[in-house]
Amino acid sequence: MGIKGISLAETKEFVSGYDKDEPKTIWKIGVLDSEVFDLLGEDKNPLRLMSDAVRFGLRGFENFKDGNGNPVKFDTVSRPVGAYNYKVVADHIMKIIPPQVKTELGMEILKISRLNEDEIKN
Repeated sequence: MGIKGISLAETKEFVSGYDKDEPKTIWKIGVLDSEVFDLLGEDKNPLRLMSDAVRFGLRGFENFKDGNGNPVKFDTVSRPVGAYNYKVVADHIMKIIPPQVKTELGMEILKISRLNEDEIKN
């Protein structure tokens, strides 16, 4: 089997290892397209890299609450990057995702955006 194109519409559900409460917060993440992946690879700051991976790769969530326990509505904004406009996570949401969770999410988004083992073997 040869290499297949990236399926940009698919999402994966992710639960943070830090989430000890019920119901768990379900993070819906997707792969980064090749252009964004290349762009993020230019950043040498690992914290910025994780944050930007979340900004571009988070597609939604369930059971995410603000500091007062109120449900947070998922929201995106349009951001131009090169010749493309991307829908990215709104700043007011990025600011309230705990840093440890943001790092976890960023690592998972980058992981699913790379070739898998079977594709590497081909």
